[in-house]
Amino acid sequence: MPTLWAGTEARVVFTTDQAYQSLGNNAYPVINAGKVFRTELEYRRKDGSHMTVDVSGGLLPDSGESIWTCIDITERKRAETELRIAAAAFESQEGMAITNASGSIFRVNHAFTKITGYKTEEVTGKNPRILKSGRHNANFYA
Repeated sequence: MPTLWAGTEARVVFTTDQAYQSLGNNAYPVINAGKVFRTELEYRRKDGSHMTVDVSGGLLPDSGESIWTCIDITERKRAETELRIAAAAFESQEGMAITNASGSIFRVNHAFTKITGYKTEEVTGKNPRILKSGRHNANFYA
């Protein structure tokens, strides 16, 4: 039985016994064929919290034993999810412009170009003040 540390079965990091069995059923035919098996799984930390891991396994040459690596990718997966949400929000029906620290527009969404009539290349690098109509005084903007 594979161990994580002396006397502890690898099963302890799996969220369910079914997940443990599934990994074995899927992985061992691949590694026994001399290939590397790779997947992403949910593991359980010692404190009971869950993490997402990139798991790879393969056979050690001439020993018949396997070696496994697990890389915690929880933060990467969280960041990817946030980026997907941000991308979806950015392409909403609301006009949006993103500026850099110096106040220059570096990205606008489709709704922005539809609402303002400006093409992306016409506003990129410009200050958002180009949208000022000249009809309002400073108090309006304050």
